[in-house]
Amino acid sequence: MIVSMVAVAAVVLFSGFAIILAAPDLAQIGIGAASDDPVATILSAHFGVGVTRPLFALFGITFFAALVAVQASASRLVFALARDRALPAAAALSRESKQHKLPVVAVNAVAACGLFVLLCSVVGDVYSFLIGLTIGGFFITFTIVLTSKVVSHIRYGWPRARFSLGILSLPTAIAAACWSAFQTVNVSWPRMNSAPWYMNYSVPLMLTALTLAGVVVYHSRRSYIPTVSDHV
Repeated sequence: MIVSMVAVAAVVLFSGFAIILAAPDLAQIGIGAASDDPVATILSAHFGVGVTRPLFALFGITFFAALVAVQASASRLVFALARDRALPAAAALSRESKQHKLPVVAVNAVAACGLFVLLCSVVGDVYSFLIGLTIGGFFITFTIVLTSKVVSHIRYGWPRARFSLGILSLPTAIAAACWSAFQTVNVSWPRMNSAPWYMNYSVPLMLTALTLAGVVVYHSRRSYIPTVSDHV
């Protein structure tokens, strides 16, 4: 896990520096630039359209593979929650196919949700509004996990393991949680003066809507969710 995290950090840093250094003009890839894709602008400037288009085909295959992976993981999560009767229509969503023993209904439900978001791209503002949560949700998720880790560390101490920062473990966890919380506020902060108000507040609005939906679903299914004593 540690090696994978270091490797990902190295790749991201290398890619970021490569894009910055390879940019012929930083103004062309900045906010408000003519092109919405800085990578496309840089590749076209250095290699020309003839080389860039085949590369875009490879990018398309990569994105498709990522889409399949996300759909698979999301459908498994839906299936697991439905199996514990924590979702509406749990009986259907937890059903497995007889031939392959796969949660076909859960997979199709996730695909339908993804198709809905894709169709929303026809209306630019709606699509951008929905995408706002993916940006803020990334940092919100990490903030919740890191904050929970800090609380657990204060209450129960740092667990003994092969790798440990020792006395620096708690300050490191606190610094990580604070940084993640700062980034959450940063990406949620309204800064587009020319955009409608709901676009500027897309992250907190979407977070509030999903939180309310989650609360409603949880309280409506709370009595159906098995507890630890039910499995003993």
